[in-house]
Amino acid sequence: MIVDWLTGHRARMERVFHELDTFFQHVIDNHLKPGRIKDHDDMIDVLLRIEKEQTELGASQFTSDNIKAVLLNLFLGGVDTSSLTVNWAMAELVRNPRVMKKVQDEVRKCVGKKGRVTEGDVDQLEYLRMVIKETLRLHPPAPLLLPRETMSHCIVSGYNIYPKTLVHVNVRAIGRDPKYWRDPEEFFPEISGQLLRLQWTKF
Repeated sequence: MIVDWLTGHRARMERVFHELDTFFQHVIDNHLKPGRIKDHDDMIDVLLRIEKEQTELGASQFTSDNIKAVLLNLFLGGVDTSSLTVNWAMAELVRNPRVMKKVQDEVRKCVGKKGRVTEGDVDQLEYLRMVIKETLRLHPPAPLLLPRETMSHCIVSGYNIYPKTLVHVNVRAIGRDPKYWRDPEEFFPEISGQLLRLQWTKF
C-alpha cells in the first residue's frame, strides 16, 4: 500500500476508475433520456429494464453500479478478443485472395453508396459471417474455454473424471481435429460457416 502511494500507482488507478465511472454514467444517462430514438434495445437497455423491474418489485438488488460493473466486464473482455479476431481475419484474407475478393464484393454490394457498414447491414453479410466463424475455428482468441466442474463421476474417452474435477476444453484442438474437419489447417469459410453454430453458453 505504501509503495503504491509513494510511486503514484494508487492515485493513477483511482483517476482511471473515476474516468471510467464517469464515462459509464454518461452512457447510462444517454439511454435514460426521454426523447432518445432507438431502432432496438441494446445491452444497456436490457440492464436498465432489469433494474427498473427489480425496483418496482421492491428488490432493488440490481443498481446502476451493477450495470457499470457489467459494462466494465464487457469492455475489458471484448477489447482483446475482438482485436485478435480482426487481426487473424485480416491475416487469413491476405493469404487467401479468393476469399478476400468474395468478402469485398459482398460488402460493396451491401453498403453501396452509404460509405460504411451499419449494424442493420450485419444480417445481410452472410459470407463475412462465414469468414469470422472460420477465423474463430482456426484462431480462437481464448484457446481454452472457461473451466467447468464435474458434478458426478463420468468416463470420457476412457478417462475417469471424478466429481468436483475442473475440466478445461481445448477449443483450438477441436477446431483443428481432422476427425471433424476436412483439411483442418486450411482456411475455407464455406465449410465451417455452414457447420458452426455460435451460441451463448449458459453457466
